[in-house]
Amino acid sequence: MGAAVKEDRGAVLLVVLLLALAMLGLGHGLMISAEGVLTTAKLHARITRLEALADGAMEDELDRGWRVWMDSIPIGATSLRTVPEEPAVGVRWRRLAPEVWIAEIMATEGGGASVGGRRLAWILDPASRAQALPGVVSVGRGGTVTGAGSIMADAMPGIAFVDSPALGLLDLDRLLSVADSIGPVGSPGPVERGGRCDTTDRWNWGDPAGPRRPCGSVFALSGSEASVAVDGGAGQGLLVVRGDVVVRAGAEFHGIVLASGRVEVLGTSRIYGRVVAFAGVAVEPGSLIVGDIPAAQRALFGLLPRLGISVALHDAVTLGPD
Repeated sequence: MGAAVKEDRGAVLLVVLLLALAMLGLGHGLMISAEGVLTTAKLHARITRLEALADGAMEDELDRGWRVWMDSIPIGATSLRTVPEEPAVGVRWRRLAPEVWIAEIMATEGGGASVGGRRLAWILDPASRAQALPGVVSVGRGGTVTGAGSIMADAMPGIAFVDSPALGLLDLDRLLSVADSIGPVGSPGPVERGGRCDTTDRWNWGDPAGPRRPCGSVFALSGSEASVAVDGGAGQGLLVVRGDVVVRAGAEFHGIVLASGRVEVLGTSRIYGRVVAFAGVAVEPGSLIVGDIPAAQRALFGLLPRLGISVALHDAVTLGPD
C-alpha cells in the first residue's frame, strides 16, 4: 500500500509541476502580449503626434504663400526648405506650372518614425497672370462696351469676355480681403513727408510719373465694397471694387482696374494696363484705355507680397511617383 501512495504522490507532483510550467508559460505570453500592446500604443501615439506636426506645418507653409525664392524656381524644379520653428519637419516645393505648386511635407522623429503629406497649391505669378487676362478690356458675357473713346489693343485683343471678375483663383472676395479700403471719392497722388513716401495715406497710389521719387516704387492695392470715383490725380497698382468705377477729371491710372460693375472713363482720363469690368465699360470721347502688359505686370510684381496668397487645391497624396 505504501508503494501505491508514493506513486499517487508522484503523479500529483507531476501534475502540479506541469500546471506550474503551464502557468509560467501563460504568464510569459501575457507579458509579451502586454509589451506588444504597449509598444503599439507608443508607436500610435508617436505617429499621431507626427501627423499633427505635419498637418500644422503644412497649413503654416500654405499660409505663408509666395516668398522671394519662388521666383527663381523654374517649372519642373524643386526647392528643399526647412521649417525653422520645427526642426523635425522638412518641406519640398515643386513647381508644376507657372502658378501651380505641390508642397510635400515630411515630419520625422528619432527611431525612424516619419509621416508625410502632399498638397497642391495655386500661387499667383505676375508675368503669366497679366498675360492670362484675355483682353485689354474684359467684360462679363452680358457686359457692354460703349462710348466713342479709344481702347488701344496690344498683344491681346481690345475686348474679351470673362466668367467672373477675378485674377486667376483670387476672386473679388479674396482680393477685397487684402486690399486697403478707400472712400467713395478721391484724387490719388504721391504723398511725401521728410523725403519718404507716406504709405499710410489711402489715396497715395504711388508715383507713375516719378519712378525715381520716394513713391515711385509704391503700388497701391486699394479696394471698396461700394462704387468709387477717381477724381483726377494719378496712381499705379490694383484697384478692386464691388460696384462701379468712374475715372474722371483727367485721372491717370497704371495697372489693373477690376470691378464687379461698370468702369467709366470720362473726359481726358487714361488707364494704362488692363481693365476687368464685369458689367461693361464706357469710354468717353477724349479718354483712353491703353493696353499695357508691362504696366499690369509691374503692378502685380510690386504687390506680390500681398497677392501671393496660397490657394490650396486638394490633397495630392496619389499624384504618382517622385
